[in-house]
Amino acid sequence: MDLAREPAGHFSFGRGPHYCLGASLAQLEAEVVITTLCRRLRGLRLAGEPVWHTTIFSGVAHLPVAFVADLRT
Repeated sequence: MDLAREPAGHFSFGRGPHYCLGASLAQLEAEVVITTLCRRLRGLRLAGEPVWHTTIFSGVAHLPVAFVADLRT
């Protein structure tokens, strides 16, 4: 996961006979990363409304978040 990468346009796993063989692994990896971030970074909060794809692609296009570190520890 490279947070500093340049935008690369849309991302999809294809459809039908051309569906990506690694799609299930990529989806599982994304779920693990997001779950781990939310569990470990207790100060992670939504910073606005999610923006959903409005084309044939489904899912979140942008998810603004903010992180406030807890300095009491």
